[in-house]
Amino acid sequence: MIGSHGGTVEKFIGDAVVGVFGVPAVHEDDPERAVRAGLRIVEALEGMTRPDGSPLQVRVGVNTGEALVRLDVTPGSGEGFLTGDAVNTAARLQAAAPAGGVAVGATAQQLSAAAIEYEDLPPVIAKGKSEPVAAWLAKATISRTGADAFAGSATPFVGREVELAYLKALFDKATSATPQFALVVGEPGIGKSRLVQELFAHVDARPEMTTWRQGRCLPYGEGVTFWALGEIVKAEAGILDTDSREVVEAKLEAVLPDGEDRVWFGQRLRPLLGLESPAADREENFTAWLRFLEEMTASGPTVLVFEDLHWADEALLGFLEHLSSHMAAVPLMVVGTARPELFEKHAGFATGGSRVNRIGLEPLSGAETERLVASLLAGPAASADAAAEIAHRCDGNPFYAEESVRLLAETAQAALPASVRAVIAARLDALPAGQKAVLGDAAVIGGVFWNGAVAALDGRDTSEVDQALRRLVDRQLVRRVRASSMEGENEFAFAHALVREVAYQTLPRSTRATKHASTATWLERKLGDRAEGAAEVLAHHYVTALDLARVAGNAELADALLEPVVRFSSVAGERSVFIDLSTAERHFARALELAGDSPLRLRPLAGWGEVLFQRARPAEAFAMLREAAEGLKEAGDVELAAQALTALSKALQHTDGSEAALSCAREAVALLEDEELSETLVDSWVYIAWDLVNTGDLRGSIEAAETAMRLAARLGIPVPAGSLGARGSARLALGDLEGLRDYELALDAARSQGLTYSQVTLSANVGVELWLARGPGSALEVWRNALHTAQERGIHELAIVLRACVVEATSCAGEWDEAIRLAEALDGELVASGNLVETARTRMTRALILLLRGQRDAARQAIEWGLASARESSGSHSSFCSLVGAVQAAAEDGNRDTAVGLLGELATRPISMDWPEDAFTYPHGVRTALQLGEVQLAERLLNAIEPT
Repeated sequence: MIGSHGGTVEKFIGDAVVGVFGVPAVHEDDPERAVRAGLRIVEALEGMTRPDGSPLQVRVGVNTGEALVRLDVTPGSGEGFLTGDAVNTAARLQAAAPAGGVAVGATAQQLSAAAIEYEDLPPVIAKGKSEPVAAWLAKATISRTGADAFAGSATPFVGREVELAYLKALFDKATSATPQFALVVGEPGIGKSRLVQELFAHVDARPEMTTWRQGRCLPYGEGVTFWALGEIVKAEAGILDTDSREVVEAKLEAVLPDGEDRVWFGQRLRPLLGLESPAADREENFTAWLRFLEEMTASGPTVLVFEDLHWADEALLGFLEHLSSHMAAVPLMVVGTARPELFEKHAGFATGGSRVNRIGLEPLSGAETERLVASLLAGPAASADAAAEIAHRCDGNPFYAEESVRLLAETAQAALPASVRAVIAARLDALPAGQKAVLGDAAVIGGVFWNGAVAALDGRDTSEVDQALRRLVDRQLVRRVRASSMEGENEFAFAHALVREVAYQTLPRSTRATKHASTATWLERKLGDRAEGAAEVLAHHYVTALDLARVAGNAELADALLEPVVRFSSVAGERSVFIDLSTAERHFARALELAGDSPLRLRPLAGWGEVLFQRARPAEAFAMLREAAEGLKEAGDVELAAQALTALSKALQHTDGSEAALSCAREAVALLEDEELSETLVDSWVYIAWDLVNTGDLRGSIEAAETAMRLAARLGIPVPAGSLGARGSARLALGDLEGLRDYELALDAARSQGLTYSQVTLSANVGVELWLARGPGSALEVWRNALHTAQERGIHELAIVLRACVVEATSCAGEWDEAIRLAEALDGELVASGNLVETARTRMTRALILLLRGQRDAARQAIEWGLASARESSGSHSSFCSLVGAVQAAAEDGNRDTAVGLLGELATRPISMDWPEDAFTYPHGVRTALQLGEVQLAERLLNAIEPT
C-alpha cells in the first residue's frame, strides 16, 4: 500500500530505493498508521529478488513525525538506519516527486512494475553518483480495490454495531482459511453500503496485507452478465476500460497463476474482459473462475464484494451459489449486498442448505434514529422540534434521515416530504439549473460516470462540468472515485443509488432517448478497439434509446439507432456464447425482435442458430443457420455467410448428416477462397477433414487437415488441434500407427492453447485407438488422466462418459473388483444424465463380471433391463450394447437357445464401426457365436463389417 502517509517513508532494497514525499498533516496524529504503511510496503515487495537473482536485504525507515522507526524483515540485514548514498538518493527522489507523490529508482521500478503503473521523470542528480539517477513517478497501483472504492463518511455510525461485529467475526474466521459468504439485505437507504464500508475500515486498519476487490451489478436488467465479476478481475489485473487490447492481454498475463493450468485460466478469464476465447460450458467457466479467486488468496486474506445483487441475473447468482458451496480452505470472504426484491425475482437464491450467512438490516430504533439525527443537525435547523420531526418521518431509515437534514440545511424547508425519494427530489429541485442538468446527464450514464461523458451529452465545456461536479461533491450527491477506470477522465459515482434513480426520473423520456444515444456514441468512441468488449453496456444504451425514441414518436432517431442496436446486441450475444448460453439467447432474440424483417436480422439469426444447437434444439438450429447463410450470401457478406455455413457444418457433424456437413464446409471454403485469409477459412478446412473421416474418404481427410495446418501457419495462429486429431484418426483407420503421434501432437496443441474440451475429447478418441492398437491397459491410462482433467475443470458431461470408459477398460484389464465399484458408483449419475449408451455399457460390464464369478442372481436384473432396453430402442447404439451384453449373459448362464436367438437378432441390426461403442462390443458377439459353435452365424456378423 504505497501512497501519501504522515511524514516520510524511505525504503532501501539492496540498490533499490523508494522515496515517498508525504503530507505530514494527513496522519501526523496517528504515528501507528505510518508504521503500518511501512510494513505494508515491505510486505508488498518481500520475497522478491534482484534482477541478478540474489536475495534482497529489505529495510524500511519510517518517520512518524515523532520518531524514526526501523523495520527489518530480512534476518541479518544489519543494524542502523539508511546511511550514505542510499539516504542521498532517497532524498533526491523525494525532491523529484510532487507533493503526495511517489518516486522510485530503476531497480524498484523493475521489481514493482507489475503492481504499480509508472511514468518517466527527469533523471535526478544524487550526491556520490557519477551519473544522473533514473527516476519514475508512481501514478497508480495496478492492483486496486476495485470499482467504486469507499470514501470516508462524516455521518456517525449508529445502530449497526451487532451486524458489524458479526461481519468482523466472519472476516476473522475467513483469515484462518475458513471461507465465508455474507449477504447483507435491506431496503434502499437502510445502510448496506455503510456497513460494508465499516468492514473495509476494519480490514484496512489491520497491519497484515489484505486484498479487497469490489464489483457492482448494473441496473440494466438481465442483459449484462458477470459484469461485477469482470470488474473484480479487471481490478486484480489493473485493467482500465480504455486500455488497448494488447495492454489488456499483457496485464491479464501478468496475474495468471503459474502452473499447468495457466493457459486455461487465461482462456476462461478472457470473456470477462471482453476478449475472444473458445466456448466452454457453464460448469467449466465456474470452475476456472472459482479457482482463480482462490489463487488470489495466495498473497494473503482476500475480500470480494458484489454490490447490488438485486440487479444481478440468473447466471451471476448461479456462480455465487457455486462459489459459496465449493470454496476451498483458503482465506477468502465474499460479501454481497442486495435489496429484498432479489428474492422476489430469484426466490431460491441463498436458501436451503446454502452456506451464505444472511444479514438482514432492520430500521433503526426510535432512540437510535434520534441519536443519528441529533449528531447531523447543526445551525439554525438544529431545533429539538426539527430533530423529532425528522426522526419520526424517516421510519428508521438512516439515508432518509441524512437527506432530510441536508434538505433543511440547504432550503430551510418548512415541511418535510413524506418519503426518502421525495426528499431527494426536493433537494434536486433546489439545485441551480446547471448542477441539476449535470446530475441528470450523469444519471443517464450510470451509477459511475466520467466528466468527459457528461460534457459530451450536452456539448458543455469540461471545465464547466468540473465546476458543477465539485459543487455536487460538496453537497454529497456525488463523490470522486480515486482511481479512474478510463485514462484521461475524472471518474465520479453517485453517493447513493437512490440519488441516481431520482435524478434519472426527472428527465423527460424524449430527453433520455437522445442522451442514451449520446452516451453510447461517446463510449464507443472512447473505448476504440475495445468497444466490442463492452457490447452489453453499449447495447443497453442503444436499446434504451431506441425504445424511448419510439415511445416519444421520434421516428428519425429510432431509424438511426436500429443498426447499432442490432449490431451491439448481436456482438453481446456472440461474446456471451463463451460464458452463458441463456444470456446469449436473450441478446440474439432481442436483436431479432428489433430488426424485424430487415436484412439486419441475418447476423443475430446465425448466432441464435448456433446457440440453439448447443442447447440441443437441432431442428430449429438447422433452419436458422440455413436461412442466415442464404441471406448473408445474397447480401454479399461473405465472411458472416461462411461463418454460418461452418457452424451448420459443425452442427450436422454431430448428427448422422456427414455428407450434408461436408457440403456446408466445402461451400464455406468456396466463398472464402478469393477473400483475405481468415480463421473462418481455417476452421472450415478442419471441419472438412473430420467430415471426410466420417464419410470414409480417409486420404482426402489427411489432405484437408494438412491444408488447415498450412493456412494456420500463414495466418500466424497456432496449429488447430482438430486438424491434427482428424489426420490422426484418418491415418489410424488406414492402418498407419503414426496416427497415434498425430493424436499426441493434437493433445499438446489443445493443452498449450487452453482448449480443455478439445483436450478431453481428443483423449477419449485416442483411448479408443490405443485400445484397438495396444489393448485396454494403454487406453485406461489415457482415460484416467483425461477424467482427472475433466473433473478438475468442471466438464462433468465428458467426465461421466470417461468414467464409463474407465469401467469397461478396468474390467478388461482384469481389475474386476475396481470395475464393479466404479460401475455401482456411476449408475445413478448415468441414469440421471439420460446417457443410455454409457448406462448400457456400464450395466452390462458389471453383469458379465458377476456372471463369470457365478453370481447369476445378482446379474439377472441388469441383463433383463438390457434386453428390454435393446428391444425398446432397436436403432440406437445403446440398444446395440445392451443386446451384445444380453447375448454374452445368456451364453454364460447356459441358456444356449436364448443366446443363439439373440445373436440372430443382432445380425439383423445396422452397425457403424465409426462408433466406439460398436467397435468395442461387436467382437464380443462374434466370439460368443464361435463359442456356441454357430460358425455360420459368426460369419453373418463378420460379413456385416466393411474392413478399412
